[in-house]
Amino acid sequence: MSQCGLCVLQCKTSSPFLSLRLDFFKSVKHGTKALAFVGVRMVPQLIPQAIPQAVPQAIPQVVPRAVAHSPEITPATPADVPLLLELIRELAEFEQLLHAVDATADSLGEALFGARPDCEAVVARVAGEAVGFALYFHNFSTFRARRGLYLEDLYVRPAMRGHGVGKALLLHLAGIAVQRGCARFEWAVLDWNQRAIDFYRSMGAVPMAEWTVFRVSGEALAALAQSAPTQGLIEGPTQGLTQGPIQGPTQGLIEGPAKSSEEQS
Repeated sequence: MSQCGLCVLQCKTSSPFLSLRLDFFKSVKHGTKALAFVGVRMVPQLIPQAIPQAVPQAIPQVVPRAVAHSPEITPATPADVPLLLELIRELAEFEQLLHAVDATADSLGEALFGARPDCEAVVARVAGEAVGFALYFHNFSTFRARRGLYLEDLYVRPAMRGHGVGKALLLHLAGIAVQRGCARFEWAVLDWNQRAIDFYRSMGAVPMAEWTVFRVSGEALAALAQSAPTQGLIEGPTQGLTQGPIQGPTQGLIEGPAKSSEEQS
């Protein structure tokens, strides 16, 4: 099992099977209903409206004209990991969730720049000074059979709020979403952060009010995984095994525990 920190599910509140789905999700021990977050989505049809001009081949660096110091937005590098961790902790403190942060420079660096990166990040700077960041990754739409862009976190330092840095970061990611052919661009916002909600609405994003987010994490996630049927699962150390589907014919492969050469002879 991959080292995931949580499992998140969504349930559409307008679904005729809502009560059944809610009962099922609530039956998962220690599973929680993420009431404090509102899902927000921007679909491709709306993204070009948010960007003042057509998206060129290169990712646009769009910022409001009224900004005195236009932010420079660049992809994060391994050297930015300590800075990103500092900004993440600042964001957590603002959201009153600092106690929930257990990320380290090593774990964040591995997630961003390891052999199989889990996410990407960009840093906004004004006059060479870091003023904000955005961290994102791809999700997937089964109905559209296309990936989407999910914004995990966007943060602007207090001194630069109201100067267009947040808008510049959001438009930058909208440009990435369009360039990569994403079906949608979405994120979550704390339901008490009305200033952010109003800002996102002004950008053409719409709240996904008909969806409820469920989350399983920590010990509850481990317990849920342990309750899964074990038939067919590989037992013992998995180090050195290839990841992904096995290529080529599978006839003759041993099912169950492998026998030693002595047992086979």
